[in-house]
Amino acid sequence: MKELVNKIENELMRSEQLCKIMDKEIGQRLQNIRMKCGMPIENFSVILGVTPEVLDLIERGEHSLPVQQLVILSNLFQVSQEYITTGSNRAIKFTDYLMGLLKNTFRM
Repeated sequence: MKELVNKIENELMRSEQLCKIMDKEIGQRLQNIRMKCGMPIENFSVILGVTPEVLDLIERGEHSLPVQQLVILSNLFQVSQEYITTGSNRAIKFTDYLMGLLKNTFRM
């Protein structure tokens, strides 16, 4: 029984470490998307419905990206959820319409 408990504890520790690595990678991709748009963190956070402080934590990998924000990000910026979560080789596509809309909305 003790051996089983040790295996479970080890697996939990491994899972926590993997989640921290994933959060950091997702945060870097999120920051990359924001920077490609030339958008300040304050404006990008409004779009995602989080505070600039929370977005900063997400970008640094210190906070997980909530699923709701993942969906918003994917839909608005035409970026696959797969790219955001795994970094797969799908291209980031921005339409002229969307960029124009964002620029007019936030006067960038």
